[in-house]
Amino acid sequence: MNKIILILLMAMAVTGCASSGIVKISENEMYITEASNWGISHGTLRMNALKKAKEVCGEKDVKIISDEMGGVTGWSATTVNIRFRCE
Repeated sequence: MNKIILILLMAMAVTGCASSGIVKISENEMYITEASNWGISHGTLRMNALKKAKEVCGEKDVKIISDEMGGVTGWSATTVNIRFRCE
C-alpha cells in the first residue's frame, strides 16, 4: 500500500500541475508560457518551452526575443515565459 502511494506521489511530482500554451502574436512571432505548481525547476520548464518552440518552428531556427522567469521552485508556482520568432 505504501509503495502505491509513493508511486502516485512521484507521478504527481513529475507531471505536476504543469501547464503551457503558445500564443501567436503576429505572423512570425509567438509567446509561450510553461508553469508548474509542483516544484519543477525553471531550467526544466525552459527546456520544455524551447522544445515546443522548436516544434512550432520546424526546420527554421528559434530566435528568442525575451525570456522571463517567475516564482521560487518549491515555494510558489514557477513560470517561464518566452517570446520568440521563427527565422
